[in-house]
Amino acid sequence: MRKGLIATVIMVLSLTLILMGCSNNVVKRYIEQANTSIENKEYDKALLSLELALNEKGDNSEAKRLYGIVANHQKAKKAIEENNLDEAKKILSEIDSEYGNYLIKEDIDSLKVQIDEKEKEVQVINNNITNLNNLIEDKMYDEAKSLIDELNKKSLNENQNNKINEAKDRIDSELAKIESYKKAEEQRIAEKEKQKKEEKSKTVSKKYYIPALGRSLTKDEMFSEYNKESRPLDYVEPDDGETYMFNPGGVKASDYR
Repeated sequence: MRKGLIATVIMVLSLTLILMGCSNNVVKRYIEQANTSIENKEYDKALLSLELALNEKGDNSEAKRLYGIVANHQKAKKAIEENNLDEAKKILSEIDSEYGNYLIKEDIDSLKVQIDEKEKEVQVINNNITNLNNLIEDKMYDEAKSLIDELNKKSLNENQNNKINEAKDRIDSELAKIESYKKAEEQRIAEKEKQKKEEKSKTVSKKYYIPALGRSLTKDEMFSEYNKESRPLDYVEPDDGETYMFNPGGVKASDYR
C-alpha cells in the first residue's frame, strides 16, 4: 500500500515537472518571437507575443519586464505625436532601466532625443507668440497676421493654438474698430462737404436789396453792376437789415464771397 502511494506521488511529480518544462519552453518561444518582432520594429506584434507568454506563465519576470518596456515605448511615442511632451517624458522615465539590454534601446533613446528637439521647437514658438502679441500692441497688424500664417504651419500644442486664436481675435476686433472709425470719418467729411456746398449755394443765390437800383441782386450781380461804373454800392443785408457798402475794388467776385 505504501509502495503504491509513493509510486503515485513520484508519477505526479514527474508529470508536473514535464508540464512545467513544456510551459517554460512555450514561454521562451513567445519571448523569442517578441524579440524578433522588436528587431523588425513590429512592436504591436511583440506585445501580442508577450501577452501570450504572460497568459502561459504570468510570473515570468523577463516577459513582464519586456512587455512593460515595449508598452511604454508605444505610449510615449503616441504622446509625442500628440505634442504631449510632459506625458511622454513621464512615461519614458518609468521604463525599466534594463531596457538597454534589449534591441528596443535605440528607439527609446531616439524618443528622448525627439522630446528634446520638440521642446526647443516649443520654446521658439512660444517666443514667436510673445512677438506676435507685441506686434498687436504696436498696432502692426499686417506683420502680426503674417506671423500667424507662419505659426499655423508649425506643429502646435493646444495651449499654443489657443493663444494664437486669441491673438487673431484681437486683430480682427482692432481692425473692425479701425474700419468702423474710418467709415464714420468718411461720413463726417462727406456731411461737412455737403453742408459746405449747401452754404455756398445759399450764399451764391442769396440776394441783397440795392436801394440805388430799387431791386435785389446776388453778389455776382452786384459785382457786375459795380464793374459797369466802378462805383461802390450800398446794399441791405437781409439777415440783420443793416446797410453795408459793396466795394470790392480789384478783387474777384468769387474772392469777395
